[in-house]
Amino acid sequence: IPNLLPTAKEIMAIKKFTGEDDKLITAELFFRQLIPIKRIEDKVKVMQTMASFEEHVEEARSGFQCLQEVCGQVMNSEKLISILEMVLNIGNFMNQGTLDGGVEAFKFESLPKLSQTKSADGKTTVLDYIVETFIEKGERETLFIASDFPRIQESSRTLIGDLMSEMALNRSNFKLCESELTKMKHDQSSKKVTYGVLEKKIEREPMDPRKALFAAIKARGAQENFEEEKHSGDADPRQALFAAIKNRNKSETLKDSDSDTPDVSELSPGVQKLQRFLTHAEVVLSFGERDQDAAIRACKGLAVYCGEEGGERSAGPLLQIICEFATSLESAIKKYDEKKEAE
Repeated sequence: IPNLLPTAKEIMAIKKFTGEDDKLITAELFFRQLIPIKRIEDKVKVMQTMASFEEHVEEARSGFQCLQEVCGQVMNSEKLISILEMVLNIGNFMNQGTLDGGVEAFKFESLPKLSQTKSADGKTTVLDYIVETFIEKGERETLFIASDFPRIQESSRTLIGDLMSEMALNRSNFKLCESELTKMKHDQSSKKVTYGVLEKKIEREPMDPRKALFAAIKARGAQENFEEEKHSGDADPRQALFAAIKNRNKSETLKDSDSDTPDVSELSPGVQKLQRFLTHAEVVLSFGERDQDAAIRACKGLAVYCGEEGGERSAGPLLQIICEFATSLESAIKKYDEKKEAE
């Protein structure tokens, strides 16, 4: 839809045209109908948001939930811990007597190297040795670490930074809808101002206390010229002043109570629909932001658990490494089985 809107140059050309409509082509007639609409670009964006907002938030929520789930499963996987302990022991054994020996930890980025580092025969890799060791100990199932985090592949393709950007865009679009609703209500309120309303406002126009005081003094001085006013009592300037002040305060109270926003029943169907959308969208957005916060905490926890820096954004690369490691383990198991069958 945004691509169908007239450009600034096209708008200028249509406004300058003073001929009959039958001289215009269909597109130009369409542009002429759009030009009087206030904030047409914002309204089109609001329509797009209303049509796709919930779907976009739900997609982001799905990603956040996936990351939260898998990060927790990785940190609680006993199978992964057992394999990582063996990797550490093998690494220390291979580096015995060197500066790299006797370490208590290693980087996860070292895991892919296990399938590349080969023994003297040039055929057996460190990963092959790990697989053979576990199987011969009767712990074959331990090697299938992916069973502890079934959605590891999905999570490895999900970057929390992208999801956070998507949520920021959703929030921005929500704010745009809120702003446009306020402006549309104001537009409709302005249209409902009639002569009768203006007349009532004029009647409630607050009296200036100073003018009231001067008028009372003038009236007091003119009493002698009007015999009929002798029995009505003197006009006290102080009373007039206090009355004017009281009247002004009352007028301001009435003014404050009058809202520029019309009653809901007076709003157009389009404005009412947008208002209902925002009520629902606010709840949807709050759920999305809740899941985002939970996913950020989980990703940060995984980074700390794996000894990595970079906060929640380091979870993506870690999950990719673990996913590839799980796949390499399964390939090594298959290789072991084929070798045994050949023997």
